[in-house]
Amino acid sequence: MITQGDADLTSRFRANLAYLIHERFGVLHEDTVLAGALGVDHATINRIRWAESLPDDDRLEALSRYFAVPANAWDLPHEAFVSECRRRRSAPAYEHEMRPTAVSMRTLEHHRHLWHRSHEIHQGQYIVYWKAFGQEGHYVASVLEIQELGDNGISFALINPYIRDDDDGDEVRTWKYTGVMYPVADYLYFFGEQTDGNYELCSMMTTASPIAPPDVLRGCLMGVHVKDGKQQIAVNIAIVLMFLKKPVAGWRQEIGERLGKLPAGKVPERIRRMMDPYPGVIPLS
Repeated sequence: MITQGDADLTSRFRANLAYLIHERFGVLHEDTVLAGALGVDHATINRIRWAESLPDDDRLEALSRYFAVPANAWDLPHEAFVSECRRRRSAPAYEHEMRPTAVSMRTLEHHRHLWHRSHEIHQGQYIVYWKAFGQEGHYVASVLEIQELGDNGISFALINPYIRDDDDGDEVRTWKYTGVMYPVADYLYFFGEQTDGNYELCSMMTTASPIAPPDVLRGCLMGVHVKDGKQQIAVNIAIVLMFLKKPVAGWRQEIGERLGKLPAGKVPERIRRMMDPYPGVIPLS
């Protein structure tokens, strides 16, 4: 049973969160936009905003980190909370706090304290969507698995199946990449290489979900491909990762028809809405 004190805390939390959402996103599609930014579904945000109790410590910490407010400020009366937020925004250090974090080996090591929690949140399987190059109305879907936490990072495997080469007619090929993922601030950085075929490196940067389980992560994939041992091709691709809530043991049998080069009708509408404002493959050289 909720006591009057609990109800007052919950009421203040709701008002303070609503203020931050309005300040960040405006009044339209608040829950939907925040859900996308945090990498969770709309229902999760709805539960957080309208629950009859405060979020648990992990979610409260995640919201504090995302909105750059002190964790102990949520239970302030609304007017005091607004004043505190405005004071922080006017402080000289605020601009530095909100500045994007540069990625370097030192930065990756500096964020080692995030590895365990990030692994707990993000481990599992995803379908990775991007637009097919030169194919209007078509998309590409691959499968990604974030695997084990180790001393050198969080391992992952990316399988890019059912991509047909023009020279090979209907031959089906599968490319596999393996590497490590590192959480840095509110992003995840993936570094991998192709395990067979032509030598290729890939890296991805996506948003990080502060709340488990994730729903979708947005970002971009960069790759350097060496064709015929001499021609270098670099690309930049906008991507959306959709979390598979039900793990699959054999992706080829269980989700094979949802992977590879797909017409728009086979891609979830909400995924298309996230991707369509963005270009597909952008050759960098």
